[in-house]
Amino acid sequence: MSKIIEMVSYENIPEYTGLGNTTVIEIRDGCEWYGHAYATCVGMIKDDKTVESYFKIDTQNGNTEIFDKLRNDIKLIEKHCNFMDRESMDLRSGTRYFIPYKVKDHCSTKPTVIDSYVDRCSNVHYDVEYEILLVAEDGFKRFITVEYESEGSFSSIFFDQVESIEDMFEEWFEENSHGFRIAEDGYRTVAFYDDSGEKCDIDISSVRELLSMITSIRVIKCDRKIFD
Repeated sequence: MSKIIEMVSYENIPEYTGLGNTTVIEIRDGCEWYGHAYATCVGMIKDDKTVESYFKIDTQNGNTEIFDKLRNDIKLIEKHCNFMDRESMDLRSGTRYFIPYKVKDHCSTKPTVIDSYVDRCSNVHYDVEYEILLVAEDGFKRFITVEYESEGSFSSIFFDQVESIEDMFEEWFEENSHGFRIAEDGYRTVAFYDDSGEKCDIDISSVRELLSMITSIRVIKCDRKIFD
């Protein structure tokens, strides 16, 4: 069954674009997507300064008015690209512009917990979630969230969880799950995504190399419930 993911723009998209502040993407059955963001391409400026708008109204009017106005009104994602000119069949280059969206209620939008922690009280149950951020080159990132529950005097504290990240990654490689893959030749890759939702399978020589790409680990939920 396909999976529908809700997206929200944290820019105030002007009404004149005909686009809303929310959208959805569909992940087809059998496909995986672990991205944090998505973007809609609205136009391009070629390196010869030619401007091309992807708005239907601009195309109908034979101009780039909406695209030009939008670039001044909100912050768009810019991505340099190469493309084949359909008329001359020459290889050309330019900059594409995208309206940014984020996954609704994504972990990256949640605040860090700063007023609670797992203190191993004998009569307290903890429901914890933490976020791991891995960063690669060219703006590619991978957000991972881990949930766990613990209670009583032998509760698993956050540091215990951090120490187990290496084992968790090894397990995912062995299972070929969560976008972690080991090819038949033993080569390892991990799925990373940029702010437009583009996927890049990053080559990993070892789990230790992957650990070196961690730039942040933070608690985003720590609910405590006292029991008798």
